[in-house]
Amino acid sequence: MILIFIFCLTVVGQSKYDYQWIFGNDPDPTPGVEALILDFNGNKRTLYPFNFGETDDQIDFNQASICDHDGKLLYYVNGCAIYDSTFQVMENGEDINPGEVHEEFCRFGIYPVLGGSLLLEDPTGLGVYYLHKNDVWVEDQNGSTDVTFPDLMYSYISYSENKVIKKNIRIDSIRYKQAGYFESIRHENNIDWWVFDFVEDEYGGYLAKFLIDSTGIQHFEDWDYPNKESLNESCSSAGQSCFSPDGSLYARYCSLTGLDVFDFDRETSELSNYRHLDIFGLGENFSGLAISPNSRFIYVSDGDMLMQVDLWEEQLFNGVELVGEYNGTANPFPAKIVWMQIGPDCRIYIVSSNSSESMHYIDSPNEKASACNFMQNGLKFPYSINPGSIPNHPVFRFDGEEVCDSTITSLFNIPIEISYDLDLYPNPTSDVLNIDYPEDLHRTVLSIMDISGMIVEFHEIDYSGSYRLSVDNYKAGIYIVEVISNQTVYSSRFIKID
Repeated sequence: MILIFIFCLTVVGQSKYDYQWIFGNDPDPTPGVEALILDFNGNKRTLYPFNFGETDDQIDFNQASICDHDGKLLYYVNGCAIYDSTFQVMENGEDINPGEVHEEFCRFGIYPVLGGSLLLEDPTGLGVYYLHKNDVWVEDQNGSTDVTFPDLMYSYISYSENKVIKKNIRIDSIRYKQAGYFESIRHENNIDWWVFDFVEDEYGGYLAKFLIDSTGIQHFEDWDYPNKESLNESCSSAGQSCFSPDGSLYARYCSLTGLDVFDFDRETSELSNYRHLDIFGLGENFSGLAISPNSRFIYVSDGDMLMQVDLWEEQLFNGVELVGEYNGTANPFPAKIVWMQIGPDCRIYIVSSNSSESMHYIDSPNEKASACNFMQNGLKFPYSINPGSIPNHPVFRFDGEEVCDSTITSLFNIPIEISYDLDLYPNPTSDVLNIDYPEDLHRTVLSIMDISGMIVEFHEIDYSGSYRLSVDNYKAGIYIVEVISNQTVYSSRFIKID
């Protein structure tokens, strides 16, 4: 009976390797806050800050993180070093990606390779592989300097020794790789990993496939990629690729060359049934892609527009819907619609290629057209600015596990019960709302949301213990008030009447 009980727990329990996301941060607005954690544990989504202590380390758009099966943070990386759950460089975790680029950029705590990191659990269960791309400066015949990516490397973290026991081991150093489009997915056996990378060549180029199994990492095959135009320098760093949550599809998008979609076989890594869609064409040179939790819709962005493509349509161009356009927000730089990542809460999160105080998300990505509910600037960063940082996670959940958990709620967009109440009066109100809160709060942030979760007001307030809010211009309805300070949320509701 005990064995049966343990087996049931194993089958039912959902792996939470992607339940804590590390975001880069600009520390200037809030000294000591170098980064943020978006935590999906406890059936809620919480955003809170941390710092690196006395180091100058930062996190930019080259980053990845991994948790244990229960959602506790294990390690994260920024292309320069490997960090543990205490936010410190772990033993032998320094000097990742050595060379001139490391020396130039890692003194600022960043390594400039978009999506150039993957953290994958070793199929043996003994540790974690860190796959990373190493770039070098090359001077051409005219004396100008360019960046190329000849090396695919790995480092290895041992669970038992709690340190990095292998570092900067070259897997493939023959061909130039594209920046970005670096993706992985579980093998059909749910133990091993497939890894996809692209070789850049102005005359062709191809897809390089690698397999990680109990014997280590090996090159599997080079595959003749059909969209040769997308494998040139102009698309390097420009877009994204991903596997569908059910593992049956692979998609790749560059706004300069369009969308590529394939059927995918997790047993053999075979790609088939190639479909291409010219969408946006001459868009911005930064673009993003994600696939909905039900694997029906592909979302693509070119900075200015967010489009949905319905894969149930026999001809892809018949399934294209515009679901969002950049609204001109600059906080402080244009908060464009670019890189995406599906979350464990069944939402798709989107960041800008610029530093921004907010992030977008698609609230219901399984729904068609405008019903997907695109929330532009819907998630505010209450402490500082995110420089276009978003983790590069593979699909972790297969073999009977739910792709994501739609019951995860949020402190920032969907109301949940909070243990601390605010005193709001008069309530209902037609013009002014008084908000009382503890006087000893530090760096207090006020958030007002309507009942649908749309943020209508978000800014700092002083520490006096009370705030007078004008609601004259609010529409009649129910609103949620949150006062956020020191990772504590005080919440209550009020009714606006005409």
